[in-house]
Amino acid sequence: MKSISKILTLCYSIVLLVSCSIREEITFNPEGNLTYSYMIDAGEFMKIMPDSLNKGIYKDTLISFNNLLTQKKDSISKLSLENQKKLEALKPLFIKVHQDEKKGEFYVLIYGDFTNSASLNSALDALNSIDNSKNNPSKNMEFLTNSTFHWKGNVFSKKSVKSESLKNDSVAQSILPLFTGGTFKTIYTFPKEIKKVNNSSAVISQDKKSLSMVFDATEYLAAPQKTDLKVELVK
Repeated sequence: MKSISKILTLCYSIVLLVSCSIREEITFNPEGNLTYSYMIDAGEFMKIMPDSLNKGIYKDTLISFNNLLTQKKDSISKLSLENQKKLEALKPLFIKVHQDEKKGEFYVLIYGDFTNSASLNSALDALNSIDNSKNNPSKNMEFLTNSTFHWKGNVFSKKSVKSESLKNDSVAQSILPLFTGGTFKTIYTFPKEIKKVNNSSAVISQDKKSLSMVFDATEYLAAPQKTDLKVELVK
């Protein structure tokens, strides 16, 4: 899992150096399954990145957790059943790193297709726990995806929890000002029209089948509960 840890550490380094835009997008299907994506867009990072860092950075990289877990199955079999189950939850996930120096593009994308919201929650929880060692800077990345989702029938809800590291760790708290100028945007698309939503920041599309919310990144990290919502669709 070292390559995954390096990418998560890269994400952490990016958000420390520049103002990033974060985009979370979920498309819900009538059958209950869904498609999830979470992008950290750091195009501005390309403008200030030193050559020494550029040489060692991932270019165009795609990691399939399903393939990775298959390759590491012998090592994984030696873990506790609890840890094996947690890693199994990662199978639907992919991580893509894209860099194009000429176009000034640089982003990290976490995405996957899930059978239901419970499988998505399990995958994100497992991702947050990867290489969460005491001395690893990527351990504080949990504040980026510390949310749970529930999707069933005609109702969707999101619940966010402020990271314990942001509550108790002075170093983690010092990260907040470094997101100044960045944005956090969510886009949720549904198979039916939206009947009502309980978050006043939500903007419903013309066809009433999707909604979006945009927050200042520092505002979101300081109070992620602002993105909480409950959506009811027409029956």
